[in-house]
Amino acid sequence: MRYRENGMKYMNNCMWEKKIQEPYNYNRNGLLQHIMSKNISQSNNIILNKLLYYYEQSIIYLLKYVDRLKHFKDYHWSNR
Repeated sequence: MRYRENGMKYMNNCMWEKKIQEPYNYNRNGLLQHIMSKNISQSNNIILNKLLYYYEQSIIYLLKYVDRLKHFKDYHWSNR
């Protein structure tokens, strides 16, 4: 059995708090897989997959544009 000091159980909570507050990465994590059911987003239909990919890329482009508009006065903000 391992014995640790008091308070060690909550030692790593500061790392999790920073992770939770990060903005959502649309490119890496995707959007439609969280919005739509898995039957639609993971279907075998080629035309449906291409159509959903096109819609998802269009939404991501618009969301990036909105982020740029939110920071248009801050010229030090970088478009990540």
